[in-house]
Amino acid sequence: MKKTITILLLLSLLLASGCAPFVLSTSDINNTTNEEPVHIRFAKPVEEPTYETCSPIDQSHIQEILELTNKERAAHGLPELTLSPTISKIAQIRAVDMADNSYFDHVSASGETVYSLLQDHKVFYFSSAENIGKGNVSCERMVAGWMDSEGHRKAILSRLYHQIGIGIVEASNGEMYWVQVFIN
Repeated sequence: MKKTITILLLLSLLLASGCAPFVLSTSDINNTTNEEPVHIRFAKPVEEPTYETCSPIDQSHIQEILELTNKERAAHGLPELTLSPTISKIAQIRAVDMADNSYFDHVSASGETVYSLLQDHKVFYFSSAENIGKGNVSCERMVAGWMDSEGHRKAILSRLYHQIGIGIVEASNGEMYWVQVFIN
């Protein structure tokens, strides 16, 4: 009982402070790229990244990564992840930064991470993870590669997450950068 009261007080304080988004439930939400899942409050708007030396990949790749990721989750008895446009923009910012600045890491040269982006955009979450990939491979091969990696697999199959953002870009040299961001 004491734990429940503490959690409710914490949530009330967080809501009063303007932190968001916080998903109440994704059970009745269809996967969509046109609108966000049900939130108590929305995050600070996330602008589309500026593409200096790279180009965005068409939406069909993002949808395919979502479907393949959810197929892996379903095979392990887990619910589907909902694609969040806000979190997808953050994933796209990460992919663009890696492509434009020719690095492949969870931390940029300026120290930016997916976590700092989530914080900067006032996205409220309890837990988050980021999968990154680099290479000119099919969507199937990228998801299979993530599933073959213990840390990436753990993020994909975590019961903690119910939303995903996906970003994919092609650098000027033809190299593709792939990002998945998971939140709950």
